[in-house]
Amino acid sequence: MGVRIFWGLLLGFVFLLFTLQSLPFVLFCVGCLHFAAQYEFASLIARTNRPQLVLHAALTTAVWLVAALALTHRLPLELLAVALLIVPLVYAMLAVRRYTQPGEHRSFLTLIKSLLFITLPMAFVPALLVWDTTLPYLLLLIGASWAADTGAIFAGKLTGRTPLAPLLSPKKTVEGAVGGALAAGLVWTGAVLIYPLSSNSIIGQAALPQWVVVLIAFLVGSGLAVIGMFGDLTFSLYKREQQVKDYSSLIPGHGGVLDRCDSMLFVAPLLYLICFMVG
Repeated sequence: MGVRIFWGLLLGFVFLLFTLQSLPFVLFCVGCLHFAAQYEFASLIARTNRPQLVLHAALTTAVWLVAALALTHRLPLELLAVALLIVPLVYAMLAVRRYTQPGEHRSFLTLIKSLLFITLPMAFVPALLVWDTTLPYLLLLIGASWAADTGAIFAGKLTGRTPLAPLLSPKKTVEGAVGGALAAGLVWTGAVLIYPLSSNSIIGQAALPQWVVVLIAFLVGSGLAVIGMFGDLTFSLYKREQQVKDYSSLIPGHGGVLDRCDSMLFVAPLLYLICFMVG
């Protein structure tokens, strides 16, 4: 637990600085994280040789970069659909060419899923940085996700009794999930108190009382934390099928990149949608 807390605090400070940087720097950092996440996922699912793992990570990272640049309005949005189609088409052709016995093609089909669960959601992360708003959405994504994780750990340790998903993640409890949701809600509450909503947002135009705005922020933060927990459990499903605890041992006490960022991948697209609603 001590190692996990130390590295959690260290990474929290690093990511706080990360959210204050320019778009090119964020693109570079998230691109590196995407490469590592895809490598971890392919290592677990495909179990192929290292050159092919690197090729998969590089190909999908190129697709991620096109998607991220399209979502940040640096490339035409139409290229997003084209980029996302390239990898499935390539992998479908490889599956056909290398099919020699039943079941052999499944690793290719599973790798295609990595576009949906890793590449596309992670492309929304840089887009949160450039959204013109008074609320720091990228900081909220990282801060609320980590607050939910920390709150779930401590609430689970202190009051955890009811298993949440015993077959996928035996240590997670309903009480821990509630604690995580409350912690994320408090982060969002603090954000709207520190950064007032812009007058051109939907909530700002409605001229709602401050306590209503705070309540909405708390509910949104808590709701996103619950969705993030499903992201965590979804990636746990792949680990349990392969009978491993973590995707890698890259981060002491936390596992790999996917173990640390899995919940954010489910939250980032929804948070981008919220940008349209609240400005």
